[in-house]
Amino acid sequence: MQLENLVLDIRKNFDPEEIEIKISSLNIHADQPFLDLWVKLDDEEVRSENVIIDIVGYKDLKLQKDVFSDIDVVNDHPLLWKYNDLNSSLYFNGVAKDPYRLFGKLHRAHRGIYGDLLPPETYWNTVFLERDGFLPPFGLFASGPQKLMDAYARCFEEEGVSCSQTAASMPVFWNGTAHVEGFQVLKILFLDNSFIIAKDFVLRKRLVV
Repeated sequence: MQLENLVLDIRKNFDPEEIEIKISSLNIHADQPFLDLWVKLDDEEVRSENVIIDIVGYKDLKLQKDVFSDIDVVNDHPLLWKYNDLNSSLYFNGVAKDPYRLFGKLHRAHRGIYGDLLPPETYWNTVFLERDGFLPPFGLFASGPQKLMDAYARCFEEEGVSCSQTAASMPVFWNGTAHVEGFQVLKILFLDNSFIIAKDFVLRKRLVV
């Protein structure tokens, strides 16, 4: 069985309160990185499974806890823009009438895209987060995926502040021997709001216990 089929079975047939997923082991430094899960499904009868997932081409992770009630695998998500979208830098020129309203718009735009998965300072020029009045009359606001920079630019323009972007460039990644330019086709394994990003996730073992 493919991992996606197992995930679909769990999400289709069990409600979150009937699912308990625990991380038994996670090793991203092994020759073959892997995730070892204990899955408890409680729908009239309790079913426990040990699931081991090989992480192929590991890229990134964020774990916020170690017990979960949802699991999913996706290949289309804003978290992947870092790897499959052009990169650019966003510059602004002008002063908003209400800087704090602009800050609120930018923050809401970011959360509307990433929710709680990725904080704004991931891409924002963090100098501005510590500055009274938020922004100076001009400067570099953020660098990152072009789709995200476009969303920020709309916030500036709605508040009467002009902005421009540098010429877009391909993302750069380490291929194991050198840094190269190019897009990557990746997936995300979600456990609630925790996630692992990799090239693929392969179900190595599924054992009902």
